[in-house]
Amino acid sequence: MPRPPRCRRICDAPQVDTFCPQGHEEAAPILLTLDEYEVIRLVDLEQRTHQQCAAQMDISRSTVQEIYESARRKIAACLVYGRKLVITGNAVRRRLAAFVNAVIQIMTQQCTLVIAAYGRNIRILCSVVCCIKGRKRSSGKTGLCGQ
Repeated sequence: MPRPPRCRRICDAPQVDTFCPQGHEEAAPILLTLDEYEVIRLVDLEQRTHQQCAAQMDISRSTVQEIYESARRKIAACLVYGRKLVITGNAVRRRLAAFVNAVIQIMTQQCTLVIAAYGRNIRILCSVVCCIKGRKRSSGKTGLCGQ
């Protein structure tokens, strides 16, 4: 039995999710997943390497390459055959907004300062922050995220 697909991280959903050539509205659509959309955006638009893309999406480089090839085939089929392209959802995590990341960073830094005063409750809070940031909690007494 294959292992379940890993949840991928994307920055944001596309502003437009359907592209269709005039006169071909009735044709069967080609479905482009959100992770395929994100890989195309990162590699082609932002000109990132596959390794950089993999790090941002929290997946392996070989998976990025497979997703990229699949997305390119689908986009090429849409252009060549004049078919409708629909961007659909799949298992993804959207990146937290910048202000939320800033709050989490401050909370993580402050955990060290107040852990002596509040004990176990702060360790639990640090675990939640680490979970949100996608890091493993360290095994130390402070309960801070492992870097």
